[in-house]
Amino acid sequence: MHSAQPSPETLSRPERRERRLANRAVAVLRVARLITEQGDQLCVVRNVSPTGVMVDTAQPPAPGDAIWLEFSTTVKVRGIVRWVVDYRFGVEFDAATDILKALDQPIGRLRRQRSRAPRFVRDGKVQIGGTARPAEGTILNISLGGVRAAVGQTDLTPGMRVTLTIPGLAKHDGQVRWIRSGIVGIWFNRPLHFSDLALWLTGAAAD
Repeated sequence: MHSAQPSPETLSRPERRERRLANRAVAVLRVARLITEQGDQLCVVRNVSPTGVMVDTAQPPAPGDAIWLEFSTTVKVRGIVRWVVDYRFGVEFDAATDILKALDQPIGRLRRQRSRAPRFVRDGKVQIGGTARPAEGTILNISLGGVRAAVGQTDLTPGMRVTLTIPGLAKHDGQVRWIRSGIVGIWFNRPLHFSDLALWLTGAAAD
């Protein structure tokens, strides 16, 4: 025989607060990196609570799959897929996680963390124009906000404004943020469109 659940009146104030927190779902619109045994892809988290999230993606995992959601290079949570409907699915975290606090950052801090957005490792070529000697490089990783590439010998310098040509994506203007030992980090002046990067990532993973 199952024991009766305590009524709200019999719970202490901290217990009532914890129950309300567990049942609260907040609508968000946050891009994240979905990691499964089959690989990784771009996704959008639409609802979040301390116990789970609702996610949209082009290729949803199956119910029962264990997945990781990476919101940034410092915020990463593991969970189990509990349901899937079309391109939307629900995830239950392995343990209650105060992810609301991690997502609810001041605007200024979000700007400083721009370079820490989820990154995807894919093979690809990039041409970097706007310099005295245009460079051609190999993509090491890419995100909505920028790209890291190996370029070898180049006259690129931090702060230089450039134009990036990546097969499968439209040309984008950007700015060199840093360069070390033939590796360059470039921010896009405008973030890539979600759908454009999601499609490019899928094609690059299949090549």
